[in-house]
Amino acid sequence: AFAPLNETLLFQTTTTLTDIDLSDANIGDDGAAQLARGLKVRFQLFFSFSPLILFCSIKDCKQLKFLELPNNNIGSAGAKALAGALEHCHVLQRVCLLNNRLEDKGAAYFLSMLTVKAGCT
Repeated sequence: AFAPLNETLLFQTTTTLTDIDLSDANIGDDGAAQLARGLKVRFQLFFSFSPLILFCSIKDCKQLKFLELPNNNIGSAGAKALAGALEHCHVLQRVCLLNNRLEDKGAAYFLSMLTVKAGCT
C-alpha cells in the first residue's frame, strides 16, 4: 500500500545524482535492496516503504559521492545488495551506515567492495 499524497516524498529527480540522504527512513533490507537495484540499472527507481514513497530518476550513479543511510535497520542482506551496487560508483567518497544491523557479515560485504574498488586482492 502506498502512502497518502501528503506523506509522499519526491526525493530526487536528476540525471546526475551525487548525494543520497535517507537518514532515519527505516528502509530496512528491502529498501536497501531496492535502492541497490536502482543504482545498478541506471533508470527510474520507484519504491515504497511505509509511510514513505521514494522516486528517483537516476541516469548515472557513477557520479554518486555521498550515501547517508544511518538509522535504517539495514542488516547483512541489505548490506550485500548495497555493496554490490556501490562497486560501480567510482567517485564514491562516503557511505554512512551508523546504527544499522550490519554485524560482521554485513561489514564484510563493504570491506570486500572497498577492496575491489581499490584494486586490491
